[in-house]
Amino acid sequence: MYRAFIRVVSARVAEVPRDEAHHLVKVRRLSKGDRFLGLDGAGGLYRCRLERSGKGWTAQVEERLSQPSESPLEITLAQALLKKDNFEWVIQKSAELGVDRIVPLTSVRTEVRPRPASAERKRVRWHKILAEAVKQSGRLRLPSLQDLTPLEDFCSADQSEVRLVLDEAATVPLREVVEQHSSPQSCSLIIGPEGGWEDQDREAFQRHSLQSAHLGPRILRAETAPIAALAILQYRWGDLEREAVRL
Repeated sequence: MYRAFIRVVSARVAEVPRDEAHHLVKVRRLSKGDRFLGLDGAGGLYRCRLERSGKGWTAQVEERLSQPSESPLEITLAQALLKKDNFEWVIQKSAELGVDRIVPLTSVRTEVRPRPASAERKRVRWHKILAEAVKQSGRLRLPSLQDLTPLEDFCSADQSEVRLVLDEAATVPLREVVEQHSSPQSCSLIIGPEGGWEDQDREAFQRHSLQSAHLGPRILRAETAPIAALAILQYRWGDLEREAVRL
Protein backbone atom coordinates (compact mmCIF):
# COMPACT_ATOMS: atom_id res chain seq x y z
CA MET A 1 0.00 0.00 0.00
CA TYR A 2 1.34 3.43 -0.95
CA ARG A 3 2.64 5.74 1.77
CA ALA A 4 2.38 9.51 2.10
CA PHE A 5 3.04 12.06 4.81
CA ILE A 6 -0.05 13.63 6.35
CA ARG A 7 -0.88 16.25 8.98
CA VAL A 8 -3.38 14.78 11.43
CA VAL A 9 -6.10 17.31 12.27
CA SER A 10 -8.42 15.15 14.36
CA ALA A 11 -9.09 11.51 15.14
CA ARG A 12 -10.73 11.07 11.73
CA VAL A 13 -9.34 13.81 9.49
CA ALA A 14 -5.88 14.53 8.11
CA GLU A 15 -4.50 17.04 5.65
CA VAL A 16 -2.50 15.79 2.68
CA PRO A 17 0.26 18.24 1.68
CA ARG A 18 0.16 19.36 -1.93
CA ASP A 19 3.32 17.55 -3.01
CA GLU A 20 2.18 14.31 -1.37
CA ALA A 21 -1.27 14.57 -2.94
CA HIS A 22 0.33 15.18 -6.34
CA HIS A 23 2.41 12.02 -5.96
CA LEU A 24 -0.58 9.92 -4.88
CA VAL A 25 -2.93 11.17 -7.60
CA LYS A 26 -0.66 11.95 -10.56
CA VAL A 27 2.12 9.38 -10.08
CA ARG A 28 0.48 6.52 -8.18
CA ARG A 29 -2.89 7.08 -9.89
CA LEU A 30 -4.99 6.93 -6.73
CA SER A 31 -8.55 8.26 -6.89
CA LYS A 32 -11.11 9.44 -4.39
CA GLY A 33 -11.92 6.61 -2.00
CA ASP A 34 -8.65 4.73 -2.51
CA ARG A 35 -6.72 3.69 0.58
CA PHE A 36 -3.13 4.55 1.46
CA LEU A 37 -0.90 4.58 4.54
CA GLY A 38 -0.41 7.97 6.17
CA LEU A 39 2.75 8.89 8.09
CA ASP A 40 2.87 11.78 10.55
CA GLY A 41 6.69 11.70 10.65
CA ALA A 42 6.76 11.26 14.44
CA GLY A 43 6.04 7.54 14.62
CA GLY A 44 2.33 7.45 13.77
CA LEU A 45 1.02 5.20 11.00
CA TYR A 46 -2.59 5.43 9.78
CA ARG A 47 -4.78 3.60 7.32
CA CYS A 48 -6.39 6.41 5.30
CA ARG A 49 -8.95 6.90 2.56
CA LEU A 50 -8.25 9.65 0.03
CA GLU A 51 -10.97 12.32 -0.15
CA ARG A 52 -11.54 15.34 -2.34
CA SER A 53 -11.74 18.74 -0.64
CA GLY A 54 -12.48 21.64 -3.00
CA LYS A 55 -9.48 21.86 -5.30
CA GLY A 56 -7.27 19.87 -2.95
CA TRP A 57 -7.16 16.53 -1.18
CA THR A 58 -7.64 15.37 2.40
CA ALA A 59 -7.66 11.98 4.08
CA GLN A 60 -10.23 10.19 6.17
CA VAL A 61 -8.36 8.39 8.96
CA GLU A 62 -9.82 4.91 9.34
CA GLU A 63 -7.41 3.35 11.81
CA ARG A 64 -4.15 3.96 13.61
CA LEU A 65 -1.83 1.03 12.99
CA SER A 66 1.01 -0.53 14.93
CA GLN A 67 4.10 -1.42 12.95
CA PRO A 68 7.48 -1.75 14.73
CA SER A 69 9.88 -0.31 12.19
CA GLU A 70 12.20 1.87 14.27
CA SER A 71 15.47 0.64 15.72
CA PRO A 72 15.94 0.47 19.51
CA LEU A 73 19.31 2.14 18.91
CA GLU A 74 19.17 5.91 18.58
CA ILE A 75 21.89 6.87 16.10
CA THR A 76 23.23 10.32 15.33
CA LEU A 77 25.26 10.52 12.12
CA ALA A 78 27.62 13.49 12.14
CA GLN A 79 28.91 13.64 8.57
CA ALA A 80 31.43 16.16 7.29
CA LEU A 81 29.83 17.96 4.36
CA LEU A 82 30.62 16.30 1.04
CA LYS A 83 30.17 17.29 -2.55
CA LYS A 84 26.50 17.54 -3.56
CA ASP A 85 25.68 14.10 -4.93
CA ASN A 86 27.78 12.27 -2.35
CA PHE A 87 26.19 13.98 0.64
CA GLU A 88 22.69 13.47 -0.72
CA TRP A 89 23.48 9.79 -1.21
CA VAL A 90 24.68 9.51 2.40
CA ILE A 91 21.57 11.07 3.91
CA GLN A 92 19.31 8.91 1.74
CA LYS A 93 21.02 5.65 2.67
CA SER A 94 21.48 6.55 6.33
CA ALA A 95 17.75 7.28 6.59
CA GLU A 96 17.04 3.84 5.12
CA LEU A 97 19.40 2.35 7.70
CA GLY A 98 17.50 3.92 10.59
CA VAL A 99 19.42 6.98 11.80
CA ASP A 100 17.53 9.37 14.09
CA ARG A 101 19.54 12.52 13.52
CA ILE A 102 21.88 13.82 10.81
CA VAL A 103 24.34 16.60 11.57
CA PRO A 104 26.29 18.11 8.64
CA LEU A 105 29.78 19.04 9.89
CA THR A 106 32.58 21.38 8.91
CA SER A 107 36.13 20.27 9.66
CA VAL A 108 39.58 21.48 8.69
CA ARG A 109 39.53 19.74 5.31
CA THR A 110 35.86 20.24 4.45
CA GLU A 111 35.89 21.51 0.89
CA VAL A 112 32.19 22.33 0.58
CA ARG A 113 31.17 25.58 2.27
CA PRO A 114 27.65 26.53 1.14
CA ARG A 115 26.81 30.19 0.82
CA PRO A 116 23.98 31.47 3.03
CA ALA A 117 21.87 32.19 -0.05
CA SER A 118 21.90 28.53 -1.09
CA ALA A 119 21.74 26.97 2.38
CA GLU A 120 17.95 27.01 2.61
CA ARG A 121 17.55 25.48 -0.87
CA LYS A 122 19.88 22.67 0.17
CA ARG A 123 17.91 22.03 3.36
CA VAL A 124 14.63 21.84 1.44
CA ARG A 125 16.14 19.33 -0.99
CA TRP A 126 17.71 17.28 1.83
CA HIS A 127 14.39 17.13 3.67
CA LYS A 128 12.71 15.87 0.52
CA ILE A 129 15.35 13.16 0.11
CA LEU A 130 14.87 12.11 3.72
CA ALA A 131 11.09 11.96 3.34
CA GLU A 132 11.31 9.77 0.25
CA ALA A 133 13.81 7.46 1.94
CA VAL A 134 11.53 7.07 4.96
CA LYS A 135 8.55 6.13 2.79
CA GLN A 136 10.57 3.74 0.62
CA SER A 137 12.14 1.91 3.58
CA GLY A 138 8.93 1.52 5.59
CA ARG A 139 10.05 3.70 8.47
CA LEU A 140 7.64 5.73 10.59
CA ARG A 141 9.87 8.46 11.96
CA LEU A 142 11.47 11.22 9.91
CA PRO A 143 15.12 11.78 10.95
CA SER A 144 15.91 15.26 12.17
CA LEU A 145 18.34 17.31 10.08
CA GLN A 146 20.46 19.78 12.02
CA ASP A 147 22.13 22.96 10.83
CA LEU A 148 25.71 22.93 9.57
CA THR A 149 27.86 22.57 12.70
CA PRO A 150 31.61 22.98 13.35
CA LEU A 151 33.22 19.71 14.42
CA GLU A 152 34.41 21.12 17.74
CA ASP A 153 30.90 22.31 18.64
CA PHE A 154 29.39 18.92 17.90
CA CYS A 155 32.00 17.05 19.93
CA SER A 156 31.45 19.28 22.95
CA ALA A 157 27.64 19.10 22.82
CA ASP A 158 27.02 15.45 21.91
CA GLN A 159 25.61 13.42 24.80
CA SER A 160 25.31 10.00 23.15
CA GLU A 161 26.04 6.97 25.28
CA VAL A 162 28.66 5.72 22.80
CA ARG A 163 30.56 8.23 20.68
CA LEU A 164 32.53 6.87 17.74
CA VAL A 165 34.68 8.46 15.08
CA LEU A 166 35.93 6.62 12.01
CA ASP A 167 39.57 7.32 11.26
CA GLU A 168 41.83 5.39 8.90
CA ALA A 169 44.74 6.24 11.24
CA ALA A 170 43.07 4.58 14.25
CA THR A 171 44.76 1.50 15.70
CA VAL A 172 41.57 -0.25 16.88
CA PRO A 173 39.05 -1.89 14.50
CA LEU A 174 35.38 -0.97 14.83
CA ARG A 175 34.58 -4.60 15.63
CA GLU A 176 36.68 -4.42 18.79
CA VAL A 177 35.08 -1.16 19.92
CA VAL A 178 31.58 -2.54 19.32
CA GLU A 179 32.34 -5.63 21.38
CA GLN A 180 33.20 -3.42 24.37
CA HIS A 181 29.55 -2.36 24.69
CA SER A 182 26.59 -4.71 25.13
CA SER A 183 23.43 -2.83 24.18
CA PRO A 184 23.70 0.98 24.32
CA GLN A 185 20.57 3.03 23.78
CA SER A 186 22.28 5.81 21.82
CA CYS A 187 25.33 6.18 19.62
CA SER A 188 26.93 8.93 17.58
CA LEU A 189 29.02 8.19 14.51
CA ILE A 190 31.37 10.87 13.17
CA ILE A 191 32.63 10.64 9.59
CA GLY A 192 35.19 12.89 7.93
CA PRO A 193 35.34 14.70 4.58
CA GLU A 194 36.87 13.53 1.30
CA GLY A 195 40.35 14.65 2.43
CA GLY A 196 40.20 12.87 5.78
CA TRP A 197 40.99 14.19 9.25
CA GLU A 198 43.72 16.67 10.21
CA ASP A 199 45.72 16.60 13.44
CA GLN A 200 43.59 19.50 14.69
CA ASP A 201 40.47 17.35 14.31
CA ARG A 202 42.08 14.42 16.11
CA GLU A 203 43.03 16.70 18.99
CA ALA A 204 39.35 17.57 19.36
CA PHE A 205 38.48 13.87 19.49
CA GLN A 206 40.97 13.37 22.30
CA ARG A 207 39.77 16.42 24.24
CA HIS A 208 36.21 15.14 24.19
CA SER A 209 37.06 11.46 24.82
CA LEU A 210 35.71 10.05 21.55
CA GLN A 211 36.55 6.48 20.56
CA SER A 212 38.40 6.27 17.24
CA ALA A 213 38.17 3.15 15.10
CA HIS A 214 38.92 1.95 11.60
CA LEU A 215 36.98 -0.32 9.23
CA GLY A 216 39.78 -2.64 8.18
CA PRO A 217 42.66 -2.67 5.70
CA ARG A 218 40.90 -0.78 2.90
CA ILE A 219 40.40 2.98 2.94
CA LEU A 220 36.76 3.63 2.11
CA ARG A 221 35.45 6.74 0.42
CA ALA A 222 33.80 9.34 2.65
CA GLU A 223 30.35 8.40 1.34
CA THR A 224 30.95 4.63 1.69
CA ALA A 225 32.29 4.55 5.26
CA PRO A 226 29.11 5.73 7.03
CA ILE A 227 26.93 3.17 5.27
CA ALA A 228 29.27 0.31 6.15
CA ALA A 229 29.54 1.45 9.77
CA LEU A 230 25.80 2.04 10.18
CA ALA A 231 25.05 -1.48 8.96
CA ILE A 232 27.49 -2.88 11.52
CA LEU A 233 25.99 -0.84 14.37
CA GLN A 234 22.43 -1.79 13.47
CA TYR A 235 23.41 -5.45 13.18
CA ARG A 236 25.16 -5.46 16.57
CA TRP A 237 22.96 -3.12 18.62
CA GLY A 238 19.92 -2.33 16.49
CA ASP A 239 17.28 -4.19 14.51
CA LEU A 240 18.94 -5.33 11.30
CA GLU A 241 17.99 -8.95 11.96
CA ARG A 242 14.45 -8.29 13.22
CA GLU A 243 11.62 -9.89 11.27
CA ALA A 244 9.90 -7.48 8.90
CA VAL A 245 6.22 -6.57 9.22
CA ARG A 246 4.42 -5.91 5.94
CA LEU A 247 1.13 -4.05 5.57
